[in-house]
Amino acid sequence: SMLRSEKSAAGSRGGASFEGNEIIKMSSERVVFYLAVLIAAVVSILVSSIAAGPIALLVWLIFKHFLCDYLLQTGAMLRDKANLGRIGGYLHGGLHAVGSGIVLVFFAPWWLALVIMGAEFVVHVLLDWGKAQWVQRLNITEANPRFWHLFGLDQWLHALTYLVIALVVFR
Repeated sequence: SMLRSEKSAAGSRGGASFEGNEIIKMSSERVVFYLAVLIAAVVSILVSSIAAGPIALLVWLIFKHFLCDYLLQTGAMLRDKANLGRIGGYLHGGLHAVGSGIVLVFFAPWWLALVIMGAEFVVHVLLDWGKAQWVQRLNITEANPRFWHLFGLDQWLHALTYLVIALVVFR
């Protein structure tokens, strides 16, 4: 293959060689990351262009959730959610609150967006902390089906949060 010949050529020229295709792996992971964001954004634009009001708001809140929970969450945020004495869970909740604020400025008065941001920060931090507490208490990992039951419950509760936000905005 072309990659193998480039590695051989680099090695025979005395150039740096790389093991395990780390550079290509990093590049392909970055491509997948940006492709996922692009696809999610395009779908959100398409759906919200044919839907109005609460449905459009929900589409953008779910897109924000995808970004904040899956693409922008750091290892420290993930690790710290089980401990209210550490900053990572608060940073994660803040990321969600700011993301929701960006969405809400297109749907609600600024003061309502601020109130919702504060409420979502508290609710998001507590939901994630609660799930992390159960995972720790049950001493389970991703290999255990109970982990995925808790994960699903957590995601469902976050979705309900977005439904409540839509109800408040469009009351």
